Amino acid sequence: MGSSKAERSGLELYKKGKTDDAIALFRQARALDPDSAPALSNLGMALDSEGKDEEAVADFDKALEIRPVDGITESNLGLALYHQKKYQDSIAAYRKAIAFNPKFAQAYNGLGAAPFASGNTDDAIAAYRQAIQLVPRYVDAMNNLAAALDSTKQWDEAIKIYRQTIQLDPKSLDVLMNYAAALRNAGRGEDAAAQYRQIVHEHPDDALAWFELGQLLYRAGQVDEAGASFEKSASLDPGQPETYFHLALVYQMQGKLDAAIATYEKGLALKPGDAHALYNLGNVYLQANQSAKAIASF
Repeated sequence: MGSSKAERSGLELYKKGKTDDAIALFRQARALDPDSAPALSNLGMALDSEGKDEEAVADFDKALEIRPVDGITESNLGLALYHQKKYQDSIAAYRKAIAFNPKFAQAYNGLGAAPFASGNTDDAIAAYRQAIQLVPRYVDAMNNLAAALDSTKQWDEAIKIYRQTIQLDPKSLDVLMNYAAALRNAGRGEDAAAQYRQIVHEHPDDALAWFELGQLLYRAGQVDEAGASFEKSASLDPGQPETYFHLALVYQMQGKLDAAIATYEKGLALKPGDAHALYNLGNVYLQANQSAKAIASF
């Protein structure tokens, strides 16, 4: 009785994002009843969401020893194994979940992830399509399918699906970013830039969106605006060397040699072995008539 109450309370906390508190209650439930498969499964789910994949897999395995025919636990195990990059084991777990319940759309969605990560996009696409066939408005599966199509240069269908997904979930930053990337990959730079502009308008603290916008503006010859985007990205996430390298290149083109040198050095402090950045820095030193430093950089 106490175990069941702890499990229910733990699930409520987990749904609210209070994972640490949920884990404590699931551990309490397991202590009260060590052979409770639901307590073990719930604990594994919470641990996996915290990145504790090895502990999660151990709990899922124990739960399946106690209750072998459990599609939800098999599906959760598949996700934890995917996080460990054990892709074949992940696929096997998801297939078991589907064998228990052939209409388990979530398991089909999970089944697509491992093949996609390992380069087998055909199997990934088939799994995502099956998930959507079972649940036609399945936003996560639609996003995953479009990403897989994008990776195989099937841009027309990918863009169409992204648009449908955005209609269902217009506030999903992940979908919006993927859609912009697909437009960029399809060679539709102006449309991609417009999409990134919309994203940074709605999500002004997203460093990656500012960076991607900066790259598109730079390629379009809008150097000053690109520089402003890279500056914004760097201010939001100062730990990304590529942002500094791109910003330094803009400064170099603008003739701001001291700023370019300082910015290349910031990037190289984060990524010392970047040969391309060292070469570009050497060119800036040459422009600044600092031959010895140029030679050292080259």
